[in-house]
Amino acid sequence: MYAKIMKDHLFDPVATLTDDLGLTDRTGVVLFGGPSEREDPLLLDVRLLDDDRILYFECLADDESLERLADWAARDSGCTILQTKDANGTWQDTIS
Repeated sequence: MYAKIMKDHLFDPVATLTDDLGLTDRTGVVLFGGPSEREDPLLLDVRLLDDDRILYFECLADDESLERLADWAARDSGCTILQTKDANGTWQDTIS
C-alpha cells in the first residue's frame, strides 16, 4: 500500500500567517507505505474532492490504497469523491 499527497489545496499560507488555526501544508506527506514504494511504476494519479467537486488533494497511490485513501480523506476533510486518471488522461470518479 502506498499513498502520498502531491498537492494540498486546503493549505492557505496567507491564512496561516494571519490566524492561529495551526494549518500546515501536507504536500509531500506519505500517508501509507514507505520510501521503497515511491518508485512503483504503477502509481495512479488521484484527486480527492468534496461533494461540490472542489479539489482538496492531488495524490499518488497504488490501486490497493484507494479505499483507505478515500476513507482518510472523508474523515480528515469531508472528501466524498476520489478520482483517478485513465489512460487517455481523463479523470474518472472511482469512488463516490
